[in-house]
Amino acid sequence: MLKHGTDERRARLTQFITLNLLEHSQHKFASNVVEKCLQFASKAERFNMVQQVLRPLDGKPVATTADADLHCALDVMIGDPYANYVVQKLFEVRHLAVCVCAVSECVAAF
Repeated sequence: MLKHGTDERRARLTQFITLNLLEHSQHKFASNVVEKCLQFASKAERFNMVQQVLRPLDGKPVATTADADLHCALDVMIGDPYANYVVQKLFEVRHLAVCVCAVSECVAAF
């Protein structure tokens, strides 16, 4: 559907995935769909997906260990067994400079 479907269907699916990108990225099978969305999305759709990865987590850090606070979805995704593949795909489909800036932006929140 993403590769061979119409632009309208691709856009609708990408928009649906983007709305809950973190949750879909953490799911074993949905993470594969997120990766495909990144691969076949338009530049604008991909930009929206990157913005979701960098968005703050409800305005407050989420502690997962005694010494680590998570400030954006990227923090969670890097440590997740399925979402980390989405992060890798993000690096594949985006220019490296954009990804480095995105990681720097997220780290700066600490």
